[in-house]
Amino acid sequence: MNVLDIDRRLGIVSLVPQSVEDLWDLYNVIESGDFVSGSTYRVVKTEDTSGGDKVRVPTYLKIEVSETELDMSSNTLKVRGVVVESPEQLEGVRGRHHSINVKPGTKVVVQKDEWLRHQWRIVSRRRRSRPLIIVAIESGNASIGIIRDFGVASIQEVSAHIPGKGDPSSREQATKAFFQSILGTIRETVKQLNYGLVVVGPGFVKDEFVNTLKEAEPSIYQRMAYVGAATSGTPAGIYESLRSGAVRNAVEKTRAIEESFIVEEAIARISTGNRAAYGLQDVRAAAELGGVETLLISEKLPMHLDAEGRAQLEKLMRTVEDMKGDVWMISPRHEGGEKLERLGGICALLRYPLQLR
Repeated sequence: MNVLDIDRRLGIVSLVPQSVEDLWDLYNVIESGDFVSGSTYRVVKTEDTSGGDKVRVPTYLKIEVSETELDMSSNTLKVRGVVVESPEQLEGVRGRHHSINVKPGTKVVVQKDEWLRHQWRIVSRRRRSRPLIIVAIESGNASIGIIRDFGVASIQEVSAHIPGKGDPSSREQATKAFFQSILGTIRETVKQLNYGLVVVGPGFVKDEFVNTLKEAEPSIYQRMAYVGAATSGTPAGIYESLRSGAVRNAVEKTRAIEESFIVEEAIARISTGNRAAYGLQDVRAAAELGGVETLLISEKLPMHLDAEGRAQLEKLMRTVEDMKGDVWMISPRHEGGEKLERLGGICALLRYPLQLR
C-alpha cells in the first residue's frame, strides 16, 4: 500500500493500493458509514445530447459507503454508497447511489469518524518484505542474488564445466557437484536471513535443481515462493525476473509463508501446552500479566465483533505493544490464516509458561 498522505485529526488517508493483497486490506478497513473519494465514471444526461441520450463521463465523486465487494476475478474492490459530493456540472448526482471501482494503482481517499488501532496498522504498514533470494540457473552457470526493498543487495556467481550429453555419466556427476556448490552458497546466505526463495532459469535445469533442493534441504525448500522462466543463469537472469513481476508475486507469497510459519509455531506450542494461549479470554489474561511475546490476530476477527468487542481488541493490542510485544495481523487467505480462524481468530506466543485456567 502506498500511503500518500495522512490527516489523523480529520481521519483522512490518501492512498494507492498496489496489489490484490492491498485491495484485501482496504476491504477489511472500509466500513459502512465511511466516506470514500476517487476518480470514477458516471452515466449522465448532458445539455449537448439530443433525444435524452446519456453518456458515460469521467468525474471525481465522494460517497458515503453502504457496502463493499471484493471481486477477485477482476481484481476490483467495489465500494458502493450514496454520493455526497460531486462537481457542480453534474446536476442531480448528489443523493444518488454510485459505485467506485478500486483497482491496483487507483488513488482513493478514505475518511472515517474514528480509525481503530488495527485499521491504522493495516493501511500504514509496509508489506513485510523480507529479503528474497533469487537463484538464476542454467547448465554450468548460476547466480544467487539477495533482493531487499531498495533493490539487489548482492549477487554471487557459481560456474562449472558440465560435459555434453555424449558422456552421460560424467555429465551427471558434474551436475550433482554443480548443484552442491549452489546449495553451499545458499546455506551460507540464509544463515542470518528471514527470507523467501525464487528459482528461475531456462529449460529443465531449474526443475532438477529444485528437486535436489527439496531432498537435500527441506527447510530451505519450504521457503520456495516461485519457480519460473528466465533466459539465463547469469545476473541478467536475476534482473529479468525483477522486470517480469515474478518478484512482486513472490513477495506476496513470502508473506503467506512467513505468517503460516508463525501460526504453525503457535499451534505446535498449543498442542504441547508450552508457552501459548488462544481465544480472546486466555490471550487477554496473558497480556494483562505481561506474558505475550507475539500476538496473532486474524484480519477477519474485527469484522466479527461488535463495537464493544472491537474496543476490547484495541485495548488488548495496546497492552501487548506497551509491554514490548509484537502484534501481527494475519491474512485469512492462506492455510495458516485459515488455521488461525479455527482457533477463534486470535492466539499468542508467550514469553514464559502461564497457568491461565
